[in-house]
Amino acid sequence: MRLSSIRPDDVVHVSIKGRAFYALVTSVQDGHVNFRPICPGAGWRSARPREITAHWRRAGRTRAVSGAGV
Repeated sequence: MRLSSIRPDDVVHVSIKGRAFYALVTSVQDGHVNFRPICPGAGWRSARPREITAHWRRAGRTRAVSGAGV
């Protein structure tokens, strides 16, 4: 996985040593992704790019256009 598209608050699926879990990204630095696991039982807090198996961007709500027929 390329780190250029991963940003803080994104959700990633991580697979480390056969253990797979979801996590919220806290930062990306020095070729590692630092994260907070959604499941607190996961002991890892960072991963290399090859250990990230999927990535979902956090997108905000779309803003309503003001004055459009209201």
